[in-house]
Amino acid sequence: MAGIGFKLQKLLDEGTYFGVLKGFLFATFLIAGPWIVTVIVISLLNHFTRLQGNQYDILKTSIVYVYAFSLLLTGFYQMPLTRYLADELYAGRIESLVPSFLGMTMVVATVQGVVGFGYSLLLPLSWFYRYTFMGGMVIVGLLWLAGIYLSCLRDFEIIGVLYIVGAILSLCFSLMFQKKFGLEGAFFGFIFGHALILMGLTFRILRELGLPGLMPSFVCLKSLVNYPDHLLAGLLYNMAIWVDKFLYWMSDYRQYPCRGLYSFGIYDTAIFLAYVTIIPALGIFLMNVETEFYLVYRKFYGAIIRQLSFRKIVESREDIKRVLMFTFFEMVKVQGALTLVVYYFAPEILRKIHYVPELLSTLRWGVWGAFFQALFLFVSLVLLYFEFAREALWANFTFFAVNALLTGLIIHFRLDDYLAAGYVISTIMAFMQAVYFLRRGLRDLIFITFSRQPIPHEIPPAPPRVGKDGRLGEIVMIRSAIGADLINCIIPESALEEKAKK
Repeated sequence: MAGIGFKLQKLLDEGTYFGVLKGFLFATFLIAGPWIVTVIVISLLNHFTRLQGNQYDILKTSIVYVYAFSLLLTGFYQMPLTRYLADELYAGRIESLVPSFLGMTMVVATVQGVVGFGYSLLLPLSWFYRYTFMGGMVIVGLLWLAGIYLSCLRDFEIIGVLYIVGAILSLCFSLMFQKKFGLEGAFFGFIFGHALILMGLTFRILRELGLPGLMPSFVCLKSLVNYPDHLLAGLLYNMAIWVDKFLYWMSDYRQYPCRGLYSFGIYDTAIFLAYVTIIPALGIFLMNVETEFYLVYRKFYGAIIRQLSFRKIVESREDIKRVLMFTFFEMVKVQGALTLVVYYFAPEILRKIHYVPELLSTLRWGVWGAFFQALFLFVSLVLLYFEFAREALWANFTFFAVNALLTGLIIHFRLDDYLAAGYVISTIMAFMQAVYFLRRGLRDLIFITFSRQPIPHEIPPAPPRVGKDGRLGEIVMIRSAIGADLINCIIPESALEEKAKK
């Protein structure tokens, strides 16, 4: 909130369509850069690759597995670490960011590498391919980590350029190396392009956040314990995204170009295309949250801290509602229009991009699932802004549980025309639950904010005290002007006697 939003606000303040478009494009790369790079590269590789037989299927499935496993592992720390960075920025401890980044880099690289190497042993492929698979998990996992720290930066133009250049290099290296080394070269070239993106992003993080010292710090790991609801919410969200794919991969629908790499081509490709449609909604979300929403959010809590009148506080809360409604309907308009276009012209789209018509039913279900997932993500993250982490946790649990349950039923009853129905229904239910939690929270936001504040510890009455004359004095408890402390005043015995005479 304290970094990238300032530069986005400057673009909006220009008052030009080019400024808004520029901010939108770079905001989109910031929030989903690695995923957009993969979408572009895989789509182009599908047309330009020279791999024969099932080698391209092995390559594509390997890339999907790298992203799936790295995202699932990222779910353990993504939300707690984000909260930790927000606390550090609020406290002005900028010097702690780089040490925490270095410490988390060591942890993430170790965990991703161990898991990647362990799974690669199941693949009946060359050792070079296995090591590339392990390296891919490390690099993509570190890209997700770097993405968390990118929100602290201000120079977002170079971030977008790095992703665009990295996508081009990933494609070029993959096509170039496959000519000489075949499947291994294509996979290595793809991962090598991502490694260059990671190097560029790391350089930007270290340069802009400063180098107070290259000693890594692991204090940020305490956030995993301090914010368990954030941890579970992030983990369940990533699990919900992938649970339907894993269930299909373990069912009779699965296809496997080689042992250890399973897929379901019709479903995977259709949902992959459906996910592309939510890119505009992600950009709109970041643009509005990091600019106008941030201003009213700060205004509301600033009014409380400055002890403004209750009327001012209520007005600030209403401003929050207004901005959230505006952002929500902007997403509905853009995402809804795009969803309707893709739904209606799906046959022509599949024919133009040379995909089989069997994808049609799943693609049409998938675009509606992506529509409600984008809205759910928006509401879920807003819940976290207002410290409704437990509510966000339950909404993400609904997403995961319903998706897993309904997908299992679809597999059991072989409902081939409704393969993505579980995904769609789960996103709708999770979205409706999150909206209910948010409406209730905003309605009671003022009460919740004040009731969460710590109450001073109650001071027990002091024991009687003996005056200089050896007799007991009278103890009177007087509350201070701010109502925080109690002052013990001893009234001398002589004053009591004088009072009695009167």
